[in-house]
Amino acid sequence: PVATFLTQNPNALAGRYSALINWGDGSALTAGTIVANGAGAFTVLGSHTFAGGNNYSVRVVVTGTGVSSTAISPAAITDQLFPISGVLVSTTGVSRSSQPSIQGKAEPLSIVSIFTTSPTSSTPTLVGTGQADSGGNFMITTSTLADGRYTVLASSVDASGRPSSGQTVLYPAGSRGALTVDTVGPNVSNATFNPRTGRVTLVLADSLSGLQANTLNSANFSIRSTSGKAYKVSGFKVQSSPTGSTVTFNTAKSSRAGTYVLTVNSSGVTDGAGNTLDERFFVPFPGTYNRTGQNYTAAFKTNGSAVATPTQYVPPNEVVAARRHRSAVRRLLNRN
Repeated sequence: PVATFLTQNPNALAGRYSALINWGDGSALTAGTIVANGAGAFTVLGSHTFAGGNNYSVRVVVTGTGVSSTAISPAAITDQLFPISGVLVSTTGVSRSSQPSIQGKAEPLSIVSIFTTSPTSSTPTLVGTGQADSGGNFMITTSTLADGRYTVLASSVDASGRPSSGQTVLYPAGSRGALTVDTVGPNVSNATFNPRTGRVTLVLADSLSGLQANTLNSANFSIRSTSGKAYKVSGFKVQSSPTGSTVTFNTAKSSRAGTYVLTVNSSGVTDGAGNTLDERFFVPFPGTYNRTGQNYTAAFKTNGSAVATPTQYVPPNEVVAARRHRSAVRRLLNRN
């Protein structure tokens, strides 16, 4: 129903009247359908598709015999809100960028706003806005987000600032979990070497996106003695958990007393976001070389019987380079 009107004739028929509907949005007038309710009362029916998300004042003009009011106004009409949707450009729900991009659909030419909440803050925070194109497509890059898991919400308004869509949860939704921002690669949190069995055990940790299982293969792990002898990696096994993986492999039945160097290939081991192994401690001179993306290279010094834990391994060429660097600094200081 769009409007109702009352006539002076309780026996009047609907066919004696006509109605024109002005929908209030600048569109052409349309004819309404008049239905008799009895006792001279009638209802005007009509349908119309609005542009979206606004409130309109509709005016109905009725003509005929014995109508008490030929102008019926206002009639409050609220059109349906447009649905809004969106996903990460990567579509995986995991971003290695601290400024993930979200693409989706909303009302054409509407202004879309993206909000997030986190386990530490339930108050929605505005992290990005953008305008949908004429087809309703939008892509919005958020402001910088700290590593963590987020609930992502979206809403939109039309050009007049009136609601175009309700606030909609994009993540988590359906089969999608929370949006995960993970910009730091996995690391080796623990390692041991048993010389009696030649068995190496490593724990690789990544608390957000976990390890990529297909990167945990024997090609990315190697061990050798400081004398240069390389040992074959065999019996490679992986036990995964949501926060990391435990890798075990054998090098030989037993190993003599000495120092053995373990290397994990940084570029070959990645997490669910695509970040490579990020080793900060077991690299040459960590205080001087503040570099990311380093191989995990550690030395196991063993007496041939006791289980060994890793220590920092500094290759001879790095020792020479460090000494030269130190000498150069001293000469520069002496000049000043």
